[in-house]
Amino acid sequence: MLNNAVNRERLMGYAEDVLLPATAKDITLMETVEEEGEELSLWLVTMEDEEEYWLLENGSPCGIYKRSGIYESTQRVFDTYAIQKEQAQQEPVKDRFAYGYEK
Repeated sequence: MLNNAVNRERLMGYAEDVLLPATAKDITLMETVEEEGEELSLWLVTMEDEEEYWLLENGSPCGIYKRSGIYESTQRVFDTYAIQKEQAQQEPVKDRFAYGYEK
């Protein structure tokens, strides 16, 4: 129980650091899934100004998304994280200067 409370405080602190000057009011674990041997937890962070954010955690915070529009559903947040993770592992596209093109 204490470990859970410490983790909640740590994640609230992370959200406040990322979303300065906002202050976190509450955090709630919404869902946990396991994909490819990786456990992902999705937390709902409510700020003092009543704005809500999704915070993804896989042992450490790995993404934060404002809860609105396309990010209303938890599945959409998990899907977006998977796409971003896949894109990060791909080789970056070279810019035009890498091919010798100039103005």
